[in-house]
Amino acid sequence: MCDQSFQPGTLVRSLAGHDRGGIYAVLAADAAFVYIADGRRRSVNHPKKKKRRHLEPVPGDLGPVKESIQSGKPVADSTLRKALRLACPAESCGSIDKEEQFVQTGCH
Repeated sequence: MCDQSFQPGTLVRSLAGHDRGGIYAVLAADAAFVYIADGRRRSVNHPKKKKRRHLEPVPGDLGPVKESIQSGKPVADSTLRKALRLACPAESCGSIDKEEQFVQTGCH
């Protein structure tokens, strides 16, 4: 089993599904699923429910937005989009090609 922890406010990259390669913020997590949003395709009010094995953590910090998410304060989609853009510019986070497999993490 995969031993990664997905704390609220963590940056993650989707490894599988139609959203593969997208960068998201973790809003909540339980034993089997992680709830993620990017403020554009997935809003804070309607996060995507995704299996843990289909995500990988990405280095980066959301700053004050992370603190708001962790404390349960409401976060606007526009604020989340801006924080994601600043925390993870395209050249540092990159994107996964559609042909790439999600086997990279070793979590199945």
